[in-house]
Amino acid sequence: MSRSRRALPSAVAIVVALFGVATLLAPPASAHVQVVGTSPAADAQLDAAPTRAEVRFDSGLLDIGYAMVVRSADGRTVSTGPAQLGPDSIEVATDPAAGPGRYPVAFRVVSADGHEVASSSDYTVTGTPTASPNPVGVEVPSDSPTPNPSEPQRSAAEATEQVGSSRWTPAVATGVAALGVVGAGLLAWALLAGRRRH
Repeated sequence: MSRSRRALPSAVAIVVALFGVATLLAPPASAHVQVVGTSPAADAQLDAAPTRAEVRFDSGLLDIGYAMVVRSADGRTVSTGPAQLGPDSIEVATDPAAGPGRYPVAFRVVSADGHEVASSSDYTVTGTPTASPNPVGVEVPSDSPTPNPSEPQRSAAEATEQVGSSRWTPAVATGVAALGVVGAGLLAWALLAGRRRH
């Protein structure tokens, strides 16, 4: 058997091993961060409007691509500032003068393993709103801080995807592509080396 033929199986084995490593490095498609609690609780019935909304998760979060917005059922924004990200939670201040009604809480986070997750939960205010600097019935000005799609935080419209949407991070995708290039290069080198020795 010629040297080139003996070198070919070794090169193929190297390429297969590299792609195996790339597969192991890629995060499982079904793995993503899970919500373990919200405040107010999902579908809660409240006597008064809360001063903040919070979502807690079962694992760490990355400080990128996050957003959280609370709106009334008719689309009026009642969150009064940008979202605040913790190690495993996200929260935003809300207007305590918000009147009775249903309030969807939309959020988006990126888990420590690179998966992007977005969902929402609702709570309902049934009682009289508490006092706040904003008079009852007066909407939060349109120039109040809200997540900006051009910044790391994103708009509420983008934060309505169901939990479980995910994608590879750019770093993982780049690493897989690099392994593929290295494998192809090793295969070509083995074939050329075998021909030269023949």
